[in-house]
Amino acid sequence: MKEKIITIYEEYKNEFLNYYRNFKNSAISYFNNIKNNFKVREKRKKYLIFSGLGAIVAILIINLFTSLAFYRSINSIPIVHAIVGNIFDKNYDYVLLVYLENANDNGEYHLVSDIPTIGYTYNGYKCKNNSILNYDNTLNNTSVTLNEKDVCSIYFDLKNKFDITVDVMIEEDIGSDTYKLTDNIPVFGYVYSHYECDNNNELNYDSTLHKITLKTNKKDNCRIYFAKQVSDVTIRLFTEYTQGKNDYIERLSIPSNIEYHLNNERSSCKNINNERIDTNITYTDGYIETTASEISSCEIYLDKNA
Repeated sequence: MKEKIITIYEEYKNEFLNYYRNFKNSAISYFNNIKNNFKVREKRKKYLIFSGLGAIVAILIINLFTSLAFYRSINSIPIVHAIVGNIFDKNYDYVLLVYLENANDNGEYHLVSDIPTIGYTYNGYKCKNNSILNYDNTLNNTSVTLNEKDVCSIYFDLKNKFDITVDVMIEEDIGSDTYKLTDNIPVFGYVYSHYECDNNNELNYDSTLHKITLKTNKKDNCRIYFAKQVSDVTIRLFTEYTQGKNDYIERLSIPSNIEYHLNNERSSCKNINNERIDTNITYTDGYIETTASEISSCEIYLDKNA
């Protein structure tokens, strides 16, 4: 009986040990899987955390730069004919910058809106992309042979800067008798008033040719004054910048008709009620004439000649 019990015990013992070993291995494997999964999850968690932080930092950096770009002060450079900023972004093939020598004889120049008509002599030019620029002293205009899109600067020096200076003064408001300095002789909207010379030299003004002559045998500083004119017809003048592109820019002086011709379809006049009126507009030899029969405001458009 005892031997039988021992035999049964041995059988169950072996079976129990086998079961225990299998259970132990399964348990270890199970916990190892949990541990490994936990590590993977930890890695994923860290990856997600760091990815999220990276995205937040990137967004903050982008917002910072865009904010700085939006609020920073941009020094815009005034360019002739009111073109400013990055000219190549505006698809202009050619831009001309006009510089006049400073009166204080410091060898520096300042930018102006148009080629001067008096008091200066042509000095030279520079083009960024080596285009060839020609200046016609008789017609007081330029022509250019482009290599590619280009920005050219043309320079004018003071004429007789050590002997004579003539400042052109225009009235600020009608009847105000308050004048301000300007770069060129006005060709419309003003009428010649008077002149002053510190050393009493004689100055003459030709209103047809818009030309000043000064008789002197000594150094002098003169000022010529133009009063703002009361006119029944006011004119805003626009010239085509690129031929055939209909990209117009406003001008303060009338160019020669060698360069431009009148665009009859665009040009028109309106009365004080902003109603279009019939009028005959002509443009010849740098002059504009209109036969408006009442107080009116005209917009004149000139296209480039082919």
